[in-house]
Amino acid sequence: MSAPTPTGIDACWNRIGVRGDRSCERLAGHGHCQHCEVYPEAAGRIMQRPLPAGYQAEWTAHFAQPEEARQVLDQAVLAFRLADEWYALPAKQIVMVADPARPHGIPHRRRPELLGIVNLRGKLYPCVSLAAILGIADQDSAATGGERVFPRMLVLQQGAAAYAIPVQEAHGIVRYHAGMLESLPSTASATARDYLLGMLEDGPRRIACLDAGRLAPVLAGVLK
Repeated sequence: MSAPTPTGIDACWNRIGVRGDRSCERLAGHGHCQHCEVYPEAAGRIMQRPLPAGYQAEWTAHFAQPEEARQVLDQAVLAFRLADEWYALPAKQIVMVADPARPHGIPHRRRPELLGIVNLRGKLYPCVSLAAILGIADQDSAATGGERVFPRMLVLQQGAAAYAIPVQEAHGIVRYHAGMLESLPSTASATARDYLLGMLEDGPRRIACLDAGRLAPVLAGVLK
């Protein structure tokens, strides 16, 4: 017999059963550990084990709050980096995160915000510089601490239109509720302020949340 698990249960299915070396003498008769009487008995003991210290009190306090006081993380954004700053757009409107691709220029279009047309996974998208729209200097700063960073192309869906946006790095999904948004710093440029909802703390990152609704007419205007 091996030493029992921390819950006092011998997880034999991991040692000699289907997840182990399959040497259990009962396995041939049952075909799978789930059909053996030991398996449901162990499951029952797991469900009946004592609750961790503080578990019941924590959830009692949570559900004792008025419903309106419970902070539900009902918003989700995708965080990404432009130059040295972190920004975010609504996750539901980011329909693709792809490897970077070289945009092809469009004849007679000279707007700095419009980088060209880019092919991503077999579809063509107008490639727009969000950095230019926000007035961010076109420079890159690699991550510190020896981390590798990978440039990405985000595809933002705005109604019937979709735009490819190059970014230096994509962090991932960040969830929050409206009460977590902080005021914009005094250092935020006047151009960027027009499109920002507020600041969000995510570990070491200070993320500026963009208002996709305010960006929509600007993105559409880039193509005119």
